[in-house]
Amino acid sequence: MAAAKKLLRGAGQISFSEAITAEGFAQTPLAKSNDFKIGVQAFFDKEKPVFSGN
Repeated sequence: MAAAKKLLRGAGQISFSEAITAEGFAQTPLAKSNDFKIGVQAFFDKEKPVFSGN
């Protein structure tokens, strides 16, 4: 959530291309997080995820 808020705050000051690039850089570490893995697994298992904040 913090990454999304940071991107939204600066969105009006950069071009669309720069915003897409910034989003890509922000998503990379999030996609490697333990919470991401938990969320994906819970989705496929049709269960509610229990996030740890990592």
